[in-house]
Amino acid sequence: MLLVNYISLYRKYRPLKFSEVIGQDISIRILTNSIVRGEIFHAYIFNGTRGTGKTTVARILARALNCLNLNGFEPCNECYNCKAIMNSSFPDVIEIDAASNRGINEIREIRDNVKLSPLKGRYKVYIIDEVHMLTIEAFNALLKTLEEPPKNVVFILATTDIHKVPITILSRCQQIEFKRVDYILIFNHLKNICQKENIIIDDDALIYIAKLAKGSVRDSISILEQIKNISEHITLNDIFKVFSIYSFELIKNYIYYVLLSDFKEVVNIINLIRLNAVNIYNFLYNLNMELKEIIYYYFNPDIIQENLTQEQIKFYKFIINNFDIKLVYELLKSLNSVLNFYKNENDYYLFEIQTISFIFSLNKYLKDSKDKIENIKAENIKEIDKNVINLKVSDEIRQSQELIKIQETINFNEKIKSQELNKDDYKNDNEVNIDNDENKNNEEKAKIEIDIKNNILNLISDKHLYNAIKAADKVILNNDTLIFYYDSSKKINQTYKYLIKISKEKIRNYLRSKYNINDIIFEEEIKKKTLI
Repeated sequence: MLLVNYISLYRKYRPLKFSEVIGQDISIRILTNSIVRGEIFHAYIFNGTRGTGKTTVARILARALNCLNLNGFEPCNECYNCKAIMNSSFPDVIEIDAASNRGINEIREIRDNVKLSPLKGRYKVYIIDEVHMLTIEAFNALLKTLEEPPKNVVFILATTDIHKVPITILSRCQQIEFKRVDYILIFNHLKNICQKENIIIDDDALIYIAKLAKGSVRDSISILEQIKNISEHITLNDIFKVFSIYSFELIKNYIYYVLLSDFKEVVNIINLIRLNAVNIYNFLYNLNMELKEIIYYYFNPDIIQENLTQEQIKFYKFIINNFDIKLVYELLKSLNSVLNFYKNENDYYLFEIQTISFIFSLNKYLKDSKDKIENIKAENIKEIDKNVINLKVSDEIRQSQELIKIQETINFNEKIKSQELNKDDYKNDNEVNIDNDENKNNEEKAKIEIDIKNNILNLISDKHLYNAIKAADKVILNNDTLIFYYDSSKKINQTYKYLIKISKEKIRNYLRSKYNINDIIFEEEIKKKTLI
């Protein structure tokens, strides 16, 4: 059945009283106190970013000025005047969109009609939205009326760009600032809406929506409405799918591998961003926010950690304990310098060039510390826990970059033990065996065997493939090769093995977002290195 009279959520939950407006306490207090004291100014200008409540508060103020049963400062929303204003049929409240009525003729009409007394209410209220769109001639025509308006006439001008409003207009209005709403307030507001609408959604998904709205309540509700029908239980991954955006894990890996100066992994991350058509402006914006929060956490963790998730806190501690905070600041400064140049959300060029430039400058910085890194490596390489670290040590480490990667990885695993970081956050969190062969001149070799069976099961949505992978004894990731181990004595396992064999491309597609996989082989084929 088609719902013809469906009302969008942002209209349905638009505040009808001053007390229902969130995040604008100071502005609301100024207006409500003026109503209680009877000190109504003849002209207000509401300034603030979109979706913060300017037009909504203007309508509430118009009802409060004309309500027949005013309760202190709150309109009753039940009397004839209130209902007529809510239905846009009240003759004494006139709303004008300056974006489409920006000429001098429209303002002259206001100037001529303003002299007439209110027909049904106590005040005649003119609400002019996007007032900065008026022409200079229109502003000049409005100027005299604003300076000496007739009795019982109130002008409410709303704008998102107050700098375009002439100073002569501003000086004749009482300016009310509408600030961006804190994301915690938006989160609580969205949670209340979800309870009323029976929308089942995870808290971390709601928090992400609240942050994605960038202080706009209306935008946050619009985003919620866009994703509310995607599934019966909405998760954070659902939001990533809808908006083609990124997970916090992608941001974490980018920060870690850039600071580590690991070109190979950084290129993989950049390719992943391209393949998933990530909105690069949003990615950069949120990446910069995380870098900024790391710096704040470094100087005063007690102040900001109440607004952070446990995952963020663990990651911030790890970065702070393993890297110079100055490098975090330099990365923030470098990326922020290109953020404002972005107009096309799918243009990755500036982001890539800035990333490469930073890594090269970082290499130069770290090269000066080569001797120090070599000493640290010599002191700490013997202390590596063979069952914790994921590291491939080459026969000869000739470049300072490789030495740096070894030292950072050592520190990384020491922090895993002390801070109990999740082992799924990084590739370096998985088990590794480093065998020292004294019979071969003490050359260091790395045998990488990472059992990722449980990890990849979470990424497989195909039911048959899921069961086939689950039936494996273990699934090893060795560099870029995926190795499946099955018990050859069980016929059912041989069937599953065949299913994996014919579905290798599908498996690669499933795992592409997290792993770089070229070969898929079986236990008995390891020695032959035969591809399937």
